[in-house]
Amino acid sequence: MAAAALPLTHDFTSILTAFDPYHEYFISPLSGGLVNFTVRVNISDATGEHECPFGSAYSVVAKHAPAYVASIGESAPFSQYRQVIEARALALLSQPSISAYIESNNVTFPKLVHHDPGVNVLVMSDLGDAKTLDKWLVSGPEIEVVAKVGAKFGEFLARLDNTLNLFRHFDNPSIHELIFGYAIAPVEGHLLKCGYDPVGAAFVRQLCIDMHERQQARLKRFEGGVFGIGDSWPRSFLVGGTECDLKLSVVDWEFAGMISPLIDIAQLCAHLYLLYQTSSPEVKSRVKAYTLAMAHAHYAQAPEWHYKAEYRADAWLLFGREIIINTIEMEWWDGDESRKQVETKVLGEQGARFVKDAKRRGNEGGVLFEDIFDTLR
Repeated sequence: MAAAALPLTHDFTSILTAFDPYHEYFISPLSGGLVNFTVRVNISDATGEHECPFGSAYSVVAKHAPAYVASIGESAPFSQYRQVIEARALALLSQPSISAYIESNNVTFPKLVHHDPGVNVLVMSDLGDAKTLDKWLVSGPEIEVVAKVGAKFGEFLARLDNTLNLFRHFDNPSIHELIFGYAIAPVEGHLLKCGYDPVGAAFVRQLCIDMHERQQARLKRFEGGVFGIGDSWPRSFLVGGTECDLKLSVVDWEFAGMISPLIDIAQLCAHLYLLYQTSSPEVKSRVKAYTLAMAHAHYAQAPEWHYKAEYRADAWLLFGREIIINTIEMEWWDGDESRKQVETKVLGEQGARFVKDAKRRGNEGGVLFEDIFDTLR
């Protein structure tokens, strides 16, 4: 994450001083976070001998979870229990037997340093300066490197999706409500904004609701659940280092928990599809190469049962749903309103088609979304 010129909205210094009074702390905001306020903390040398909780680190990252979505404000309430979820996820991933397996392809994640639920502050290891995946793809890396990174992240997602029965430890009703409120309920209205037929928009919305309810019922029966990120989009995937020494990591685990197979990769692919469709030819080639490499690596590494027809169908439906939602919710056109008007309609129609065609596509085998990205020109 890069530093950002944002106002500080929380007194991290006093909280960190209470945690370890043997240092001075220098705070700078970080960009990229949507639901929390996130900062980098530079740590001075110790003023006295003590057992330092930061180890040898001279910087950490700290998050404050307000009682709302930080990027929106108090009009978007969000349970602070999300931070308990993230702390549990980071603690789980740091268990030696799990981290050794997941990180064996050189993709890492933050390590939990401290969590104070009383003040809703979480402190984790600093992964250093890195670009989010979308910005990295735009920045001009070589195609061979892009494919290498795609394969690494695809393998990471496949390894992450294990079958541990963790539902009780990660169930957060407020997250389910937030997902429904922001990613499912608006589907009909967003399609109307895209100029879609009202009857068809209502039908697509109902298909999305049915899928959400089907998945929740399945997970409550502890059936077919895997541990996942839960909010898998390009800004959760970081690329740092050099092309000869890449530093890959995955951050933001507030939505982590038991999900259906293929959901993480489907959500990420939807964002990459939108990035492809709205980018220059040079960026398009990199997005395509990355996505195909990721999809192939995931298919090769994931357990075969993850690719059952019912899970594939849900993945296709979510792929279409995320295209609809993020066509409207995110800015893709850099203020070009005429282009936005034309392409919004096209993307809305494409998203709706993927939703309506999900069951048929779910019965097709092979690498997920390969036929879509392989034919993009």
